[in-house]
Amino acid sequence: MNQLDCVEYLIEEKSINATDDYGMTPLMMAMSHDSLDCVKYLIDRGADLTVTDKDERTPVYIGAKYNALSSVGYILQYLKNQTVSERESEDTKRVSSTGRTLRNLNEEEKRTMVNVADRDQNSPMHIVSSNGYLEMMRLLYEHGSVISQVNEDEETALHRAAHCGQTVAVKQLVEWDNRLLLSKDEMGNSALHLAARQGGYQNLIIRLR
Repeated sequence: MNQLDCVEYLIEEKSINATDDYGMTPLMMAMSHDSLDCVKYLIDRGADLTVTDKDERTPVYIGAKYNALSSVGYILQYLKNQTVSERESEDTKRVSSTGRTLRNLNEEEKRTMVNVADRDQNSPMHIVSSNGYLEMMRLLYEHGSVISQVNEDEETALHRAAHCGQTVAVKQLVEWDNRLLLSKDEMGNSALHLAARQGGYQNLIIRLR
């Protein structure tokens, strides 16, 4: 019995959005391991895409954090192609009575899915930039990530990338929008300040060019 077989055997309608002590749902766990078959199955059964864990992280956020390219890409591409109609049959919708699925998210939720922040107001782009996940950054950006979004410390993704010494992430963010170089956090620091403080020589050179 493989992983998907186990999920299919154990799943019950009432437990599909059950949470553990950290507020993690089965979909979140599947996203964290990039288990695409399980992700597809859980979503098809009505798993809630908008639920958050105790850190206010959505399934997409968690997938991005763990660089789950296949699973995050699947959800975002599905949302991009999705056309919701009130005329759809109930067989097509297959909506859980308790969940918000891909098929019944409203247009605003679709647009903001890649920008939903955690309890510290870090967006998925903040997290993946901090880790230097370049492919994930590009995936999120392609699907509408707002790279000027700030967290509770008024930091952009560029601040986080500079602070963590992620040169490839820094370069990509600046290429997308060099106005980020002017953005300052709540302490008045630009990304250049943070790179200099952390001793990020390569990051520092990028900003001085």
